[in-house]
Amino acid sequence: DLMSHPDFVYAGIAVHQATNGNEAGSADTLARIEFPTARVSALQQIATNYIVNEKTENAVASLEQAASEADEIEHDEEKIRAICEIANLFIQAGRKDKAIETFDDARALTELLDNQHRDFFLVTCALGFLHAGSSELADRTLDLITDKTQMASALLGFARENWKNDEKDDAVDTLDEAYEILRSQRDSETRDSRTRNTLFANIATQFAGFGKTDRGVEIALENQDPNAQTSALSQIAQILTIQNEDELARQTIDQIPEDADRLFALIGMSDAKNKRGDSEGAMALLDEAAELTDTVPQHSARSGVLNEIAARYAVQGQPEKARAAALDSLSVISEIKDESSQSTAIAGLSDIYADAELTLDEAEKQRLHMLVQKAEW
Repeated sequence: DLMSHPDFVYAGIAVHQATNGNEAGSADTLARIEFPTARVSALQQIATNYIVNEKTENAVASLEQAASEADEIEHDEEKIRAICEIANLFIQAGRKDKAIETFDDARALTELLDNQHRDFFLVTCALGFLHAGSSELADRTLDLITDKTQMASALLGFARENWKNDEKDDAVDTLDEAYEILRSQRDSETRDSRTRNTLFANIATQFAGFGKTDRGVEIALENQDPNAQTSALSQIAQILTIQNEDELARQTIDQIPEDADRLFALIGMSDAKNKRGDSEGAMALLDEAAELTDTVPQHSARSGVLNEIAARYAVQGQPEKARAAALDSLSVISEIKDESSQSTAIAGLSDIYADAELTLDEAEKQRLHMLVQKAEW
């Protein structure tokens, strides 16, 4: 009561009350909230809890109230975002009819927008209609999108839905259409080159997921953003590892230009082998990555690789190997010239020691003491 803007505190209290079965108390607390965004947020969280606990009728009632309250949100983009979130929760609650109605409201509001957010929300609505079972409304909404990046993003979602429904040929064709549309976008048409390059990487990775590895690698290598290119190649290598195509995964990693990035990708392969249940293979890849860390010339990057290796060793139940990698990282950190980068690396190492329940020995304490003395000097 002493706060100038207590609405989100009330929202948290209302959610807590509803979660603990005090529905009357929750309703009273919700009534205290003046800011509609806070009320809608609380109702969404309450509905989510009901869905998790399979109380569908309660969830639907909360979502209907949230949809009504959302009309009071003044900011257009904020209102549309909330309505789309409510519609997606209707799908989770098993009420696709309600979801379609709600997405239709969101689309009508979106069509009135005249800024760069319009196409983004149209994509959200198109995918929402698709997931709710109305391909006709999804296609009609897709026709309203003008930005090529957003169109390609929507088609990527459509392709994934096709694949999920065992429409494999349609999925590949739709993904190919997404790629062609994105590739045809001129620089003068591009609103956000980072988003465009990230989408290129996602499309490349998805081709690999659909079993079209060569196409995926080809598209990944076309990416103008080195970071996005590396991300795509690394993810493709992980997909190939899960598919038991280790040699192809190696060939994919070999196309990553930076030494540190290749080692991070190798660690990703190790994670994929763990997911596949091959703990011995995962450990062998970690050992290989640990042996190759000396090839990384940048001290900050080398420390980052060693930290990741140490963390994986700890998870794999290899505390001595984890300690050895962590100690190597500490040695590398002492060579980093920039104090900010040095501090970041030490903080990362701290998490590893905590998670692996490692204690500092005298040698490690001495190294840290020397670092502190150097900083003070």
